[in-house]
Amino acid sequence: MLNRIEYLSDWAVKFYHGPKFDLANSGVPMDFTALPGPADNPLLRENGYKILADAQKKVGELYEADAEQVTLCAGGSGAIFLSALTLGGSREVAVVESPVYEPLWRGFESCGTEVRFLRREWDDDYSLAPKIDEARKLAKGASAVMITNPNNPSGAWDTRETIARLAEAVHPATLVVNEAYLPFVRGAKSVFGTSDNVAIISTLTKAYGLSFLRFGWIAAPSRIAKNFADASIYTLGLYPPATAAAAIPFLDDLDSLYEKAAGHARGRPDALDEKFRAPGSRIRWHRPAGEGIVGLIKIEGIEDDKQFAIDLKNETGTVLAPGSFFREPGTMRIGLGARGELYSGGIAALIDFASQQ
Repeated sequence: MLNRIEYLSDWAVKFYHGPKFDLANSGVPMDFTALPGPADNPLLRENGYKILADAQKKVGELYEADAEQVTLCAGGSGAIFLSALTLGGSREVAVVESPVYEPLWRGFESCGTEVRFLRREWDDDYSLAPKIDEARKLAKGASAVMITNPNNPSGAWDTRETIARLAEAVHPATLVVNEAYLPFVRGAKSVFGTSDNVAIISTLTKAYGLSFLRFGWIAAPSRIAKNFADASIYTLGLYPPATAAAAIPFLDDLDSLYEKAAGHARGRPDALDEKFRAPGSRIRWHRPAGEGIVGLIKIEGIEDDKQFAIDLKNETGTVLAPGSFFREPGTMRIGLGARGELYSGGIAALIDFASQQ
């Protein structure tokens, strides 16, 4: 029997619909006006298998990879579960980072896989660099190691060199790196190709505001890419060609799409630095790398993050994500991506409410 993904089932579905103020959203807002209608998209007149092949080729070009190395998935979430389905099993072991987005380990758990956690630390800036030796020990006998870079929920980013060292340390386990937030770190390059045991996940959701498309992917070395492709038949059967056709035009110019979708959040980490470091502030935070839109906060004197989040929501209408759901109790994940008053009003309410606790 599958265990519930508590963060999504018990918290997000209950609280995140139509809040007064939104400090919970981990992506940039959806922009339906950016999506051309079927009549405007000639790709929809093509054969469905050709559309999917073209989409795989477009994604592959992002990594200088062959189309056959790309598996299309139902968003980042679909790619996360597909990784567990492909690499997990009742006789397998997986190492997963912590703090962690809950689906990263629940997927392996649902496959009966033994899950070991590689602990990132606040005092280490949540970097994996000091954890290479620990990862080597944990990965003995493991089939997979799964991390997010930049990390969700902390926003910490590790360099390509650090990930290459990690890949070497955990070999022959497959290192799956979720790069959904990578566009927020300007100039950062994907870790695809650093080693023959590295696969990456990405999506058009988090940085590009196209979550309604559910267009994600896994890019993997040839020797394991076929395993992902074969396993995907058990999930979607065939990735929807219409969705791929809608996504292809955006893949041609992701930089412009990023500017359009995420530009409204630019400068917010700097502004929060100033607010949270102001005299009398009780809020500490882990600032995300680059222009990242998720980070962790701690509030002096507050240990029960869930109760604080409930009280904040009930009294101010502001939602954020308790760190307990990310295996980091005593913290809260703050999202910086909401537009306009949904964001600015939430920050004001958070600071005022925290000062009264």
